Amino acid sequence: MSRSRPASGWADRAVFALAAALTALPCAAAEKGAAAKSGPPVVTCGSLANLRMLLRDTKGEAAAIARLFADPKADHLGCAATPRDRLGGVADHVVVGGTGYDCLTVKDSTVCRWAEPAK
Repeated sequence: MSRSRPASGWADRAVFALAAALTALPCAAAEKGAAAKSGPPVVTCGSLANLRMLLRDTKGEAAAIARLFADPKADHLGCAATPRDRLGGVADHVVVGGTGYDCLTVKDSTVCRWAEPAK
């Protein structure tokens, strides 16, 4: 049984366009990943409950969180400003009350740290 090819070649062009698009995806993702690795540190906590308390107490404002972390006598709730280059992929994701949270892997560690998803 032989199959005939379309005379117009549209199918070949469609396959080529799809292959080109799929090949470009890893490159775009790598560029986005590289950009995400630089920038300000990410607020992470060892427990999701502590992250939610920190965000509630500071209203999620970066300046308020920075003031809290700068105060050595304050209870940081096991939270820290983690450099982006130390963070890996998402190990776990939950949604609580309509808000999503990611547990991110950390280099040289077997535990993940909870953070708000990147926006």
